[in-house]
Amino acid sequence: MSPVVLYAQVPYFYAEAERSREPALGSRAIIVGGDPRKRGLVQSACEAALAAGVVVGEPMWSAVERCPSARAIRTDMKFYRDVAGRLRRCLRAQVAAIEPLGLDSAFLDVGAGASRATADVESLAVRLQAGVRDETGLPLRVGIATVKFLARLAAEDAG
Repeated sequence: MSPVVLYAQVPYFYAEAERSREPALGSRAIIVGGDPRKRGLVQSACEAALAAGVVVGEPMWSAVERCPSARAIRTDMKFYRDVAGRLRRCLRAQVAAIEPLGLDSAFLDVGAGASRATADVESLAVRLQAGVRDETGLPLRVGIATVKFLARLAAEDAG
């Protein structure tokens, strides 16, 4: 039997981490990056800001002009690393073998055999999403496949 790989990712990680820190932001657009007065660049933006035309890597001042209703937030790497650590702990609570991929995602190897029955793997994905949401307040996308590349594509398709 082929191994089963899950790819778990928090979309728009920095922006969603900021939303989890400040729930009063609600559904407001968020742009995370450097100081717009000092030529800072956009490092992350939520889906609403991206839909308004914000591009990751563009100058913050330009992003704020494109999406004036967005909340511009300075990058806080210490906070994001702390959130990523909590995310990994949540994932490890359900699956022992994880391979972190940056701060926002990881591959999870659930192996072969009885534990890989489709219903079991799908219920694991649901438990992972619920655990991450309860512990961190972050949304989690999960893709399931037999190889990493396809698991990642499945997670992106789920979002």
